[in-house]
Amino acid sequence: MLTIITTCRLNDIDPKAWLADVLDRIAEVKQKLHSIAFDKMEDPVLYDLYREKQREMDLQLSLIASRERKSFVELGRAIYGSVEQRLMFRFTHLEG
Repeated sequence: MLTIITTCRLNDIDPKAWLADVLDRIAEVKQKLHSIAFDKMEDPVLYDLYREKQREMDLQLSLIASRERKSFVELGRAIYGSVEQRLMFRFTHLEG
């Protein structure tokens, strides 16, 4: 978050206004994403693929909007899954 604030200030942009604009745009895109009508698709496989991609994009947009919040980690796990145990093991042993 500090990088975003610094970059905004270096470019004479109000960080709060920029963030508000980004969050508004995310809300607009999510609204458009959910307005797509899939119910007229005849192919059930294609329907399922589109619905799954819609869900994935919704989670990605929510992830972007939730930076610096507790929900960020949970949304990341919903999209990408949990961290593999072997990677967690390596990480904990690097820290120790």
